[in-house]
Amino acid sequence: MAKFSFDPKVGEEVSALGQYGRFSILEVHPQDSIPGLGTVDLQLVGTEFVIRQIPWSALIYPPEKIIQRVLDEKFETLSISMPDDVQPGRFDVRSGETFDGDPKISIWYYTKPDVVISLAKARELNRFSSALQEKIEPFAPNYMLQVLAKEDRSLLRAAS
Repeated sequence: MAKFSFDPKVGEEVSALGQYGRFSILEVHPQDSIPGLGTVDLQLVGTEFVIRQIPWSALIYPPEKIIQRVLDEKFETLSISMPDDVQPGRFDVRSGETFDGDPKISIWYYTKPDVVISLAKARELNRFSSALQEKIEPFAPNYMLQVLAKEDRSLLRAAS
């Protein structure tokens, strides 16, 4: 699996080692001499409580946020060929639970508007879904992953 480094972004919600609760990143202080290192200032969500100078290595991102960033920013490094009918850069990632309470992450990708799905296209999308699931599974090892295609319909077609 390829290694990914995520530089924190202002506004992201994270947890931090040794701290209780969900935090929003207020400020990012990168270390100029070494890429990938630095500190952040965090604010406890829903309060005015601020913790300063937390090392980037202490940040804990929820798995669905990690997957969303991989799909949005580093998809090309996954080495998956995307079918022509799939819209590049359109992925929705949500976490939830299966019917029996196990953690689940659902990934939706969108087909281009007005694509007519034939058996051959369905097979191609199924291969893409399987390849995407295989590459993403290491980012959420304790979650059931579900990869789904969503049709992006034009307004006139949706109304009929």
